[in-house]
Amino acid sequence: MLHLAREGTLRVLDVGAGPITNLGYVHPGTLIHITAIDALADQFQTLLRELDLTPPPVVTIGIRGEELDRFIPAQSYDAAYCTNALDHCFDPLRVVSNMLHAIRVGGVVSMLHFVDEGEFEEHEGLHQWDLFLDGDRPMIAKEGRADPIDLCAHFADRSEQVELRVWEQDVRGVERKCFTLRLRRTKP
Repeated sequence: MLHLAREGTLRVLDVGAGPITNLGYVHPGTLIHITAIDALADQFQTLLRELDLTPPPVVTIGIRGEELDRFIPAQSYDAAYCTNALDHCFDPLRVVSNMLHAIRVGGVVSMLHFVDEGEFEEHEGLHQWDLFLDGDRPMIAKEGRADPIDLCAHFADRSEQVELRVWEQDVRGVERKCFTLRLRRTKP
């Protein structure tokens, strides 16, 4: 369980949020502040206007995950979340590093991803990286899995793995393996 930074308040950073964050922002007795960022936020806002859709309660801000440390002060969030977006990044390791930078010591970074999304999407467009499991080790690599990087080992100097959950999910009639990795920040 994530301990709140201040009684009744939770500050969450949603990285790669898309047009509308999929995080819940209402919980009895807790004030939840969500900051949603995505490199394509401006295009998403244009699309929402063109479709005459009601603006969401949390508007996505146009910041790339690789640039978080330029805009977000260190230890200003209780948690950071990224779902199926690391494979879209130019430098996913920097994005995770910046998420750890943004959360307080004791805070948690949660990452939920489809296994081998880059391969599934034939490494076209945004899908340049593959996240996968080597036994029980969450890994990331470019196409062909050359020089894979163990995510937990890479960030072990300032975080610890607190959860790895693996499951199958139906996506448009195809069973896909997914995993959630949670890292707790242990050091400033």
